[in-house]
Amino acid sequence: MFTRGLLLSTLAFVSLLNADYVLEYQTGDSVQKFMYHSKSKAKLVNGSDSSSTIYKIGKKTYIVTGQKIVDVDEMRAMAESFGYNPAERIEESLPDFKIQKTSKRVKVAGVSGQVWIVSAAHDGESFQEEVVVTNDAEVVAAVRAMNKLFTAMMGASEGTSDQFELEKGYVIIKSGDMQLKSFKEMPVKAEEYKLPTTAKKQHMPTSQEINDKINRAMQKYKKEEEKRKKSHPVDDEENQEKVDIDKAANLLKSFF
Repeated sequence: MFTRGLLLSTLAFVSLLNADYVLEYQTGDSVQKFMYHSKSKAKLVNGSDSSSTIYKIGKKTYIVTGQKIVDVDEMRAMAESFGYNPAERIEESLPDFKIQKTSKRVKVAGVSGQVWIVSAAHDGESFQEEVVVTNDAEVVAAVRAMNKLFTAMMGASEGTSDQFELEKGYVIIKSGDMQLKSFKEMPVKAEEYKLPTTAKKQHMPTSQEINDKINRAMQKYKKEEEKRKKSHPVDDEENQEKVDIDKAANLLKSFF
């Protein structure tokens, strides 16, 4: 009897360790679905049309859009080579806010929550909003993991502020037209966490490759301009400006 009970307890514990959590947030008609197995295996389907999906596989993060796979580390490296820091941009976009906690309790998608009133200022305008937060340990852990994957998609590294966690241990489950739609512990097929075999990895050019391409394009542009001026001189400065703008636009399109 003791052995049977110990076995059942062990199996239950192992099952918990291997649990998959499926979290869904709805904003208007769009649903963001997050599947979490472990720190090295997660997936975020961004939007109801599944237009972009983020995968966490091992230590790597990938974005899949259509038939293209982008390595987030390579994307971040390219952005940083041009002096762009995604983490700083995210931090700058977060307004300072104050929290007024109320005694009101509600449930959102079956999860117990507390009503807080958030006051903040953005772009010179003050606003106040009622939000619902929860300190449910499982939901908090899942939301933190989802935010890490979401900020990774934007090229930011781990440690960037969590826009969902208003206070340590309390995450938003309802705010405006965004709210938690469902939270479940359920089995998820291993294939869900694998990159689609039909998609191909996209090469992210280095800053040197981009500069070389720009230089080649500029040389080509100058030669074409010299030929055009010889064969079709333009006297009207306004028309000349329009021609230059059109050519510059086509040049930019050719960069990638």
